[in-house]
Amino acid sequence: MPFLEGLAKSDLSLPFDKQDDLPMEIRKAVITSHGSLTPNFQYISDMRAENQKGVKSYLILGAGFVSIAAVSYLSRNSSHIITIADTVIEQAQTSRK
Repeated sequence: MPFLEGLAKSDLSLPFDKQDDLPMEIRKAVITSHGSLTPNFQYISDMRAENQKGVKSYLILGAGFVSIAAVSYLSRNSSHIITIADTVIEQAQTSRK
């Protein structure tokens, strides 16, 4: 409650670096402003980029017998993103199981 008045009176339409009227406790806790990470939380972008380095995407064209083995092998690694494309959706769905 002690920060509510300062928050209510602040002009949140201003860029974050211009919102000098926010109480310091609130200012330090704001994670995003206007769709971007605030300076105290910029490290999140670096963490996300580091986590994405190990992610690999695979596109399997056709859901025949060979693709089932490929999908089985690739799905052993939880960081793999596997997309299966086939003209018959039921066949593609079956190969994911």
